[in-house]
Amino acid sequence: MEKKCLICDGKPKYNCPGCNTWTCSLECFQKHKQENKCNGKRNKTEFIEKSKFKTENVLSDYFFLEDIEQQKQDTRRLPFKMSFATRKQASIPKTIRKFITKAQSRGTTVRLMPYGMSKHQQNKSIYQAKKDTILWTIGFKFLKLNQTFYPNRANENRTLTETFSKFLYENEKENKIFDPYRTRRSELVFLLFQHGNPSNEKKYFLLFPHRSIKENLMYQTIIEFPIFIIIFPEEMESLEIVNKIPESKKKIENTENKNNDTSTGELMENKDNKENKENKENKEKN
Repeated sequence: MEKKCLICDGKPKYNCPGCNTWTCSLECFQKHKQENKCNGKRNKTEFIEKSKFKTENVLSDYFFLEDIEQQKQDTRRLPFKMSFATRKQASIPKTIRKFITKAQSRGTTVRLMPYGMSKHQQNKSIYQAKKDTILWTIGFKFLKLNQTFYPNRANENRTLTETFSKFLYENEKENKIFDPYRTRRSELVFLLFQHGNPSNEKKYFLLFPHRSIKENLMYQTIIEFPIFIIIFPEEMESLEIVNKIPESKKKIENTENKNNDTSTGELMENKDNKENKENKENKEKN
């Protein structure tokens, strides 16, 4: 049977490597690619029966293996052409790099998980350049309930108390399991898990609910985004609480800020009582 051009029935000159279609000109070849949705390239991994195997197939397979070897060698050479920082940043989107840099400037180290991990996909923290503000993806883990909830992104300048109160208000009608936490809101203790310890050594940092999220995350290492652990005072006995601020960095803390700290429950000194005490001492001196 005489071969003909698939498009115009003319005398064929070209055979498509992708689908073995015969065409007579470049115009017909391009047209056949559009109509048949053919890319014009041979499928190098396509199975060919032994009876139909020819010399050109052997050569094609040989060149195919050579291409793979070349790409393998190029991949090995690439790391030596790029610094570690460059290779690391090359795979991170610009917006995330900006967020990590700004968090670092605030004293918070952010570690990213591999792309496919669910926590990485869940992290929507961003840096707003116009407001010079980080909006954190956060989680509230209720140790007694053994459940973690993820509210909307939180402004770093809001206190933990404000952020948590907003979360309770948004879930007021839907979830009654938070009623004990609403009733004892002033007693609640906020913790942050300390990363980098062996799996059998769980330690927690004590946070200050009346301080901003930005202040509470200073000197902390965060995996993707912070998950604040919420407990009642009686639950603290079973947990190991460590110093929030490393000894080497305590001297950086401003004395005035230390005096204004308000921690949780019996661990915190009430600011109003402190001011009353100072006023009383001044009167006695006068």
